[in-house]
Amino acid sequence: MMDDAGCQHHFRFYFGLFRARPAGMETQDPIVQTECPRAPTRAFSFGGLWRGIKRRCPQCGDGAVMSGYIKPLAECPSCGEDFRHISADDGPAWLTLLLVGHAVVPLMLVFGRYDVVPLWLAVTVLSFVTLLGVYFVLPRAKGAFIALIWMTGATGQPLTANVAENDPNK
Repeated sequence: MMDDAGCQHHFRFYFGLFRARPAGMETQDPIVQTECPRAPTRAFSFGGLWRGIKRRCPQCGDGAVMSGYIKPLAECPSCGEDFRHISADDGPAWLTLLLVGHAVVPLMLVFGRYDVVPLWLAVTVLSFVTLLGVYFVLPRAKGAFIALIWMTGATGQPLTANVAENDPNK
């Protein structure tokens, strides 16, 4: 799809393996640096993902990505990188459920199979493990998803969304 700047967008696959190319630059090389000023130039890196897991800015690693428990900041206080366009949605909750569930389900099977542990103790232990797991995993999962979305540019919004609103000729 062509926009008014003559750039093609949305030809990237997961983890930035394929980048957007300016019109007329068809090549067999999957990684081509683009001249489009609005196309994302970030590529996947484990360093950026690790900074996200640590709830730090994926660009500089110094500033926080979230304030409080899971409220994302609008921009990095250190480098000023804008995070307003990033929405992690249900991804962090899904990942938290996946990870914590794999720790809780085996405990449920052990407690349910053997009558050595009283029911009240089994429920207490399972509740504690679940709450503790969610407390530690959810903010780190949200940081990881923010970093992944930032690296891949997969915000779900068109790159030219605000062009029509800010057009002085309109």
